Amino acid sequence: MNQAIPEKTAGSQISVFAILRRYHPDFSGAGRQARQVSARLAKEGFRVVVLTQWEGRAREVSREQFLDGTRVRRLSVVRQVPRNQLPFPDRLSSAFALVSALLNRASFVLSCLWTMLRTAAQPGIMQLYSCNEFTFFLVLVSRLLGLHPVIRMTLMGSDDPVSLARRPLGRLAFRAFAAADAVVSLSTPLTDSYLAAGLDPRKLAQIPNGVDCDQFHPVSHSEKRRLRGHLGLDSCACYIAFVGTAYARKGVDILVEAFVRVAERHDEVSLVIVGPSDFSDTRRYRPERSQQVAAWREQISKARLAARVVWTGEVQDVAAYLQAADIFCFPSRREGMPSAVLEAMAVGLPVVVSSMDGIAADFVDSGQDGYIVAGEDPGLYAERIMRFLSNPEEMENMGRNARQRVEREFSMGRVSSEYANLYRRLVQS
Repeated sequence: MNQAIPEKTAGSQISVFAILRRYHPDFSGAGRQARQVSARLAKEGFRVVVLTQWEGRAREVSREQFLDGTRVRRLSVVRQVPRNQLPFPDRLSSAFALVSALLNRASFVLSCLWTMLRTAAQPGIMQLYSCNEFTFFLVLVSRLLGLHPVIRMTLMGSDDPVSLARRPLGRLAFRAFAAADAVVSLSTPLTDSYLAAGLDPRKLAQIPNGVDCDQFHPVSHSEKRRLRGHLGLDSCACYIAFVGTAYARKGVDILVEAFVRVAERHDEVSLVIVGPSDFSDTRRYRPERSQQVAAWREQISKARLAARVVWTGEVQDVAAYLQAADIFCFPSRREGMPSAVLEAMAVGLPVVVSSMDGIAADFVDSGQDGYIVAGEDPGLYAERIMRFLSNPEEMENMGRNARQRVEREFSMGRVSSEYANLYRRLVQS
């Protein structure tokens, strides 16, 4: 990793347009990372402007806002209409929903282009926090404006070059990678996808997600009890925590089944699911989302465990729930690099995580700071959790190792310095 910038004014002449569709106050892992990186860049003297959609919960706040030292501009877009809201047969509804999604992405790109045309200042960076079919046009125009386009790959199987090339209009997204001045990979599998696509390795920088180690830190046993009282949790229970949106890609079905198996043998164990789980608003969510959550709740209820499962919904203080927990379980099927796991490790929790196509090996040394589980068998997750429960000393040692690894390799200060140094190199080249 590169060394931190020694002078606060190192980025004082560099403007950064950070572009992503979901940002605060919407619940988004990429949005949380972008906010923390942007805030630290602003402290280093960079002029950061965040361009995001004026949709979802963002409609509850001002369209233009000065936040954490950065300017946030929320742009009007064509609303994406869910398939279930279209009064057509299934096949026709699917076609219209696809067109609606494409129009939503295209309108966001056009709004970003118009904003940059009016406000672009040289020298500068255009940082895209993901890539889709219309990113190519953003990359081209940014170059015409004298900006250096940087693309960040976010999710394996979604916006990595190999996956994008398989999608309709995917060749346009693929060309965006070729035209960018730099590409940021979060993890080794994303790096491998980029290289397998035959793209220029000289443009690639592997920069992981980072954690604010001051906010996410271990607490004493007495502080843990105090937090549990504040959050309405049982002071005597042993809590398994999960952080993320409650849907199938995150492996919540595996989590629920694993918890049921553990709870059958351990009366002291409870589960806290931190993140959005209410998808009843059909204007924003497909009905399948709500049906999935209802099915998981029913499974828990049939096992007579409803009183031992807490669904927090969307919360602002994720750190408090992690600090109140004992074990972190994350059986996600697909990720880029999940901030939730790194945050749990920073708090000092031993983790039980899926392999995530090899991504987990970038930040979990299985058997040292947690366990990586191959496959989707809930029984394997239950087995690892119960091993922790039967060996508190191992659990404590792994949690301590997890914290130390995050401090060494994934602190937000170190990660933001990586971005700052990348941007400086591009502008000075």
